[in-house]
Amino acid sequence: MRRLLRGRWAPAALWALALVVATSWPNPDVGSASRFDKPTHAFLYGVLAWLVARAAPERLTSLARVLALLAAIAAFAALDEWHQAFIPGRSAGADDWAADVVGAAGALAAAALRRRRALAAA
Repeated sequence: MRRLLRGRWAPAALWALALVVATSWPNPDVGSASRFDKPTHAFLYGVLAWLVARAAPERLTSLARVLALLAAIAAFAALDEWHQAFIPGRSAGADDWAADVVGAAGALAAAALRRRRALAAA
């Protein structure tokens, strides 16, 4: 774990940890912000995916590799949603998970396109 947090994976690992901590907070008072729930999910997991893509640029060289990264992030998002079912005031939802995956997919697609352009220019 120490090595993970020292290298290029540190930002992604810390962001993932921050997501778990934030979603472990009981009874969140979101009030009128609930209309921004799905965009917030997409944004937070988009950031995670972007950080993962920065940590593993060599993984962005084929569609299969990008899909593997997306599957890993989707699995993490599913576990995070599942764990929220046990937190007072929180709920687990397939719609929240879907928003997480959409955000991650968008960020990974953007990162892969950026990587492809950089390789073509080199």
